[in-house]
Amino acid sequence: MALKEDFKDLFEEFDNQAIDKAWSSLVALWPCFFGGSYGAGNSCDDQAILYLIAHLFKVDQKNSPSLATTSRSVGSVSTTTLIDPNLSYSKSFLSSTKYGQKYLLITQHRHGACFV
Repeated sequence: MALKEDFKDLFEEFDNQAIDKAWSSLVALWPCFFGGSYGAGNSCDDQAILYLIAHLFKVDQKNSPSLATTSRSVGSVSTTTLIDPNLSYSKSFLSSTKYGQKYLLITQHRHGACFV
Protein backbone atom coordinates (compact mmCIF):
# COMPACT_ATOMS: atom_id res chain seq x y z
CA MET A 1 0.00 0.00 0.00
CA ALA A 2 0.97 3.62 -0.33
CA LEU A 3 1.96 5.76 2.62
CA LYS A 4 -1.24 7.82 2.71
CA GLU A 5 -3.52 4.78 2.61
CA ASP A 6 -1.48 3.01 5.30
CA PHE A 7 -1.68 6.14 7.44
CA LYS A 8 -5.45 6.38 7.09
CA ASP A 9 -5.85 2.67 7.86
CA LEU A 10 -3.71 2.83 11.00
CA PHE A 11 -5.14 6.08 12.35
CA GLU A 12 -8.87 5.76 11.77
CA GLU A 13 -9.50 8.31 14.54
CA PHE A 14 -8.30 11.12 12.24
CA ASP A 15 -10.66 12.87 9.85
CA ASN A 16 -9.85 11.89 6.25
CA GLN A 17 -10.65 15.35 4.88
CA ALA A 18 -8.27 16.95 7.38
CA ILE A 19 -5.58 14.42 6.41
CA ASP A 20 -6.08 15.18 2.72
CA LYS A 21 -5.81 18.92 3.39
CA ALA A 22 -2.58 18.63 5.43
CA TRP A 23 -0.98 15.72 3.56
CA SER A 24 1.44 17.57 1.27
CA SER A 25 3.00 19.51 4.14
CA LEU A 26 3.23 16.39 6.34
CA VAL A 27 4.95 14.39 3.61
CA ALA A 28 7.41 17.23 3.02
CA LEU A 29 8.17 17.59 6.75
CA TRP A 30 8.70 14.08 8.12
CA PRO A 31 12.06 13.48 6.35
CA CYS A 32 13.46 16.42 8.35
CA PHE A 33 12.99 14.32 11.50
CA PHE A 34 13.66 10.78 10.26
CA GLY A 35 16.21 9.48 7.79
CA GLY A 36 14.57 6.21 6.78
CA SER A 37 12.51 5.40 3.72
CA TYR A 38 8.90 4.27 3.69
CA GLY A 39 8.11 0.98 1.97
CA ALA A 40 11.75 -0.10 1.62
CA GLY A 41 11.20 -3.38 3.47
CA ASN A 42 11.95 -2.24 7.02
CA SER A 43 8.72 -2.51 9.00
CA CYS A 44 10.20 -0.63 11.98
CA ASP A 45 11.03 2.33 9.74
CA ASP A 46 7.53 2.19 8.27
CA GLN A 47 5.92 2.24 11.72
CA ALA A 48 8.21 5.05 12.90
CA ILE A 49 7.30 7.17 9.87
CA LEU A 50 3.57 6.56 10.33
CA TYR A 51 3.70 7.54 14.01
CA LEU A 52 5.87 10.56 13.25
CA ILE A 53 3.39 11.77 10.64
CA ALA A 54 0.53 11.17 13.11
CA HIS A 55 2.38 13.28 15.68
CA LEU A 56 2.97 16.09 13.18
CA PHE A 57 -0.65 15.92 12.08
CA LYS A 58 -1.94 16.08 15.67
CA VAL A 59 0.34 19.03 16.47
CA ASP A 60 -0.84 20.77 13.31
CA GLN A 61 -4.47 20.25 14.35
CA LYS A 62 -3.80 21.73 17.80
CA ASN A 63 -1.98 24.67 16.15
CA SER A 64 0.82 24.54 18.73
CA PRO A 65 2.10 21.85 21.05
CA SER A 66 2.55 22.36 24.74
CA LEU A 67 6.19 21.58 25.36
CA ALA A 68 6.05 21.78 29.15
CA THR A 69 2.66 20.26 29.91
CA THR A 70 -0.28 18.60 28.31
CA SER A 71 -3.75 19.10 29.77
CA ARG A 72 -7.17 17.72 29.07
CA SER A 73 -10.52 18.60 30.62
CA VAL A 74 -13.83 16.82 30.36
CA GLY A 75 -16.62 18.38 32.35
CA SER A 76 -15.34 19.05 35.85
CA VAL A 77 -12.43 16.59 35.55
CA SER A 78 -9.04 17.69 34.24
CA THR A 79 -5.63 16.07 33.98
CA THR A 80 -2.22 17.61 33.44
CA THR A 81 0.90 15.72 32.46
CA LEU A 82 4.27 17.36 32.99
CA ILE A 83 6.96 16.66 30.46
CA ASP A 84 10.43 16.07 31.87
CA PRO A 85 12.37 19.36 31.69
CA ASN A 86 15.59 17.36 31.23
CA LEU A 87 14.49 16.19 27.79
CA SER A 88 15.92 17.84 24.73
CA TYR A 89 13.67 20.23 22.81
CA SER A 90 13.00 17.63 20.11
CA LYS A 91 12.13 14.92 22.64
CA SER A 92 9.87 17.34 24.51
CA PHE A 93 8.18 18.21 21.22
CA LEU A 94 7.73 14.54 20.34
CA SER A 95 6.52 13.70 23.85
CA SER A 96 3.63 16.15 23.53
CA THR A 97 1.38 13.55 21.81
CA LYS A 98 0.84 9.83 22.24
CA TYR A 99 1.92 9.39 18.62
CA GLY A 100 5.22 11.15 19.19
CA GLN A 101 5.80 9.06 22.30
CA LYS A 102 5.26 5.88 20.27
CA TYR A 103 7.67 7.23 17.62
CA LEU A 104 10.31 7.75 20.34
CA LEU A 105 9.81 4.19 21.60
CA ILE A 106 10.13 2.72 18.11
CA THR A 107 13.28 4.72 17.32
CA GLN A 108 15.05 4.60 20.71
CA HIS A 109 17.43 1.83 19.60
CA ARG A 110 17.98 3.16 16.10
CA HIS A 111 21.63 3.92 15.47
CA GLY A 112 23.51 5.35 12.57
CA ALA A 113 25.57 3.39 10.11
CA CYS A 114 28.31 1.09 11.30
CA PHE A 115 31.64 1.79 9.69
CA VAL A 116 34.10 -1.06 9.33
